[in-house]
Amino acid sequence: MNHQAEAGTQHQVGDARACPSEALAELEHGTLFAGGAPLNVQFRLHLAEPRRLHIVRRALMFLAITWLPLVVFAALAGDASLRSLLSSLGLLSRYFVAGPLLLAGEATAIFVLGMVARRFLAMHFVVTADHPRFAAAVASTLRWRDAPAAEVAAALVALAIGVLTSQLVPIAELPQWYRSEVDGRRSLAGWWHALVSLPLLWVLVLGAFWRLVLWTRFLWLVSRLDLALVPVHPDRSAGLGFVGHSVIGFCLVGSAFGAILAGAVAEQVIHGGAAPAQFKYLIAGLVVLTVVLFTAPLFALTPKLLQARRRGMWQYNELANVLGRRFERDWFGGKPLDRDDLLERSDFSAATDLYQVIDRVRDLRLVAVDLKSVAMLVGATLLPFVPVLLAALPLDAVLKELVTLLL
Repeated sequence: MNHQAEAGTQHQVGDARACPSEALAELEHGTLFAGGAPLNVQFRLHLAEPRRLHIVRRALMFLAITWLPLVVFAALAGDASLRSLLSSLGLLSRYFVAGPLLLAGEATAIFVLGMVARRFLAMHFVVTADHPRFAAAVASTLRWRDAPAAEVAAALVALAIGVLTSQLVPIAELPQWYRSEVDGRRSLAGWWHALVSLPLLWVLVLGAFWRLVLWTRFLWLVSRLDLALVPVHPDRSAGLGFVGHSVIGFCLVGSAFGAILAGAVAEQVIHGGAAPAQFKYLIAGLVVLTVVLFTAPLFALTPKLLQARRRGMWQYNELANVLGRRFERDWFGGKPLDRDDLLERSDFSAATDLYQVIDRVRDLRLVAVDLKSVAMLVGATLLPFVPVLLAALPLDAVLKELVTLLL
């Protein structure tokens, strides 16, 4: 019994958590999405726990594996290689900014997605008869999350990206620290970057993508259930407006993507003399791609929202017809109108209130998107570009603008 409890705590793959009752327990604890590549490996090595991810410790370990050996190998190669390495803004942004942001983004996504998923039951959107199917959907999500094939695939794809990236770029176009000063071939730092540093960064990126796939699939499974939606709900999403808050869980991931591109742009702007405006379409494309990527799962619920809108329009339109006929019969049915108590009758107020409710059904959104959450994602993605812009602007011009604003 103690061994089984310990295995459950450590998130061992293939244990009893596939059972619906155990799956609902993980849903209640908020750890439904606490796994997958590369977290499961770290759980096994006791580097993290499902409820305590030890972000700072893991970030320092990430830097010790990806960055420190590069410095050592570059220093052994000579002062020129070391200076080239330390001045690489793209390298610094990838491993000192993007990597830790991806690690922190894991914790944020796990917490936010777990909280949103738990509300389907807590707010009684899943009808009682479909509780077993909902539990089965949660259990299926756990099996997908902890599938060993996903971990192996993430590792192989990340390694392939690291090797292919270094092989496709001509050796003469690689940075000085990437090349050996003796024979001009790939240096030890270059090999370490291609086989270890870059693949580890990509494992974190692929882990974020895998969590996004799990979230999309979970919403798709939920959309097949009988949901107790409310077409006249004030959130204009039939009560599912809380699902749109899931976008917040990916803000740090979007910021990490921005940091990776911002580092490359900084290299061109600060070292290459390019103007920041030259990259405006590239930056805008990243923002659009990030928004589309992390709001796409919400479309899984669109069929349910469309169904709720149709049902609401049918029911409330029928009610409006009944009220409208009764209103006309009472006021225009040939009886003399008693104009003295016209202001005391509630007929007009009832009709107005009902028609406002019908307008709310008509305005029901077919995507449970939260615009404030999307704005936060856009801001997080653009934030890493602020230092690049400030570094490209002359200091005296910045100070002059600040003085102008203050006067």
